[in-house]
Amino acid sequence: MTVIGFVKDFRLKKAAQLLVKNQLNVTKIAYMVGHSERRYFNDDFKKRFGHSYKKRSIIL
Repeated sequence: MTVIGFVKDFRLKKAAQLLVKNQLNVTKIAYMVGHSERRYFNDDFKKRFGHSYKKRSIIL
């Protein structure tokens, strides 16, 4: 895994934790972990976890 891949993975895991805690809205969480737009955040989230952040909140 590259350094960039490691950082991206770390940020997405942090976003997943924040989504589970339901502390903030998705746009704020996406911005906090380095995404300027929610759409790109959702794309990266799907690639990492295999489903959208919306489905993750339903699953958990």
